[in-house]
Amino acid sequence: MKKTLLIAVALLVVSSAFAQERKFYLGVCGISVPIVRTLEIPAFITGVSYEKKPGDRSETIFGIAPEIGYFISDRFAVGLGAGFNYASENNGVTTKSTIAWGVNPYARFYAVKADRFGFYLQGGVSYMSAKEEGAPESDYMFYAGIKPGVSYSISDWFAINATFGDLGYREYKNGNSSFQLSLSAATLAFGLTISF
Repeated sequence: MKKTLLIAVALLVVSSAFAQERKFYLGVCGISVPIVRTLEIPAFITGVSYEKKPGDRSETIFGIAPEIGYFISDRFAVGLGAGFNYASENNGVTTKSTIAWGVNPYARFYAVKADRFGFYLQGGVSYMSAKEEGAPESDYMFYAGIKPGVSYSISDWFAINATFGDLGYREYKNGNSSFQLSLSAATLAFGLTISF
């Protein structure tokens, strides 16, 4: 009986320590507006979007943007995001499709980290490529910048994240480049993560 009790207590302590020391997280990101064609902002959507436009026009977008991260310390995390989007636009006569993909390594510094709430700055780089059906070559964009974000832990395992705005450098295949602060609604992104 004592052995069983001792083993049960040991398992409880180990599992409790594991729960306190969750370092890894997996997640999905999303964004509020379709961006697969323009490559103007460094983000991908997760989910499916269908929009009926004037006349016989319509647009369908499918996307997935997973991420994985690791907390180096209580306030500092590094991660890697990836994304894939497929967009199909029908003008009533023909259908045109675009495929986009990208990668996004980043680092997060939590300036404020309370019990359930956190405010962070996320700095990173992104490479995105998009190819429209029938186009001879792909278009691409390189981005390096900083985004502010907030996180809210809805449980010990799950958290909701949101970022809005960015300050960054963008460089396009055609040679155009810019350094700008963007506070447009297109920069608003939401995500869900699970820690383990």
